Amino acid sequence: MNGQPLPVAVADAARHGSYCPKLCTFACPVTTATGRDDAVPWSFHRTVSDLADGRLEPADAASRLTACSGCLACQSPCLFDQDIPEQVVAARSVARPRTDASEAALRNLAAGRRPDGSSTPSPVGDPHADVVVLAGHEDPEASLQAAAALFAAAGHSVAVVAPQGCCGALARAVGDTELADGLAKGLIELVGRARVVVAMDPHCLGELRAALPEATVIDVVTALAEEVDRLSFRQAGRPIVWHDPCVLARVDGVVDAPRRLLAVAGFSVVEPEHHGIETACSGAGLAMPLLDPAAAAATAVRRAQQLAGTGADAVTSCHRAGALLTSVGHRTADLLQLLADLLEDH
Repeated sequence: MNGQPLPVAVADAARHGSYCPKLCTFACPVTTATGRDDAVPWSFHRTVSDLADGRLEPADAASRLTACSGCLACQSPCLFDQDIPEQVVAARSVARPRTDASEAALRNLAAGRRPDGSSTPSPVGDPHADVVVLAGHEDPEASLQAAAALFAAAGHSVAVVAPQGCCGALARAVGDTELADGLAKGLIELVGRARVVVAMDPHCLGELRAALPEATVIDVVTALAEEVDRLSFRQAGRPIVWHDPCVLARVDGVVDAPRRLLAVAGFSVVEPEHHGIETACSGAGLAMPLLDPAAAAATAVRRAQQLAGTGADAVTSCHRAGALLTSVGHRTADLLQLLADLLEDH
């Protein structure tokens, strides 16, 4: 076997990882939750390097690439600043893990439906608006309505739209690069000539920025925090615990904005074990619920226990995380719906 067509930089990085001191093991929430050897960050390095050098067949590698949530918790303690999720996604494009759930999701995406087979929600707001808010593939109609209400209250003309299927991030995470590229191209037609594109799902930010280099792409939490002086809320007057989405906190550094929004609406924010850039993963990222539901559920249970330990109601802006946490018994509210319900005169 002459090796696999992985990007050279990814293969080289994985080879370096084979000699690492494994200092990141303790930081991985999936490793901690499952105790599995194949969920250790170093294991992914080894799998990718073995795949690149032909020591491992794609079919054998695929089963070893499922238990990563893409949370990047392993990057902070890494002496070599390795990007494990990048290596995992690249390897999945060569050695694609296949489960009934992931294959069904890909078929639905290819047909223009959401991964669960449901139809794409209808647009909300002004179709000719300069600001376009893009829904994630799990954001419900109520979240779209809430986003429209919040931006309208801030004085903006805004359109809230959902892509046919998804933005491409989920298909790419599963390993179908061709489908992901096709879905990403659809974003250009969907948002038109909007100067500002706001992502409701933080997992969409990378795809949007790659597909729309001339637009300003921003997450919905930051976008609303910038409008906080224009928003008027009835005061909630109760504690709340904020779950920091991993991509939002660790990749984009969005930590203060959600807490500022919650404070303006009268919530006192109680911090859970692991928060801010040190947040703990819910298990919802990198298609892990589709590829490795047991690992995803175990990771979600661990995070749910941390949130429950505060004694406060939980809220997040990532509907994927909220849905998974709710599925393991810890109801987690959606930030947009929570704020929209507190708007003055709403």
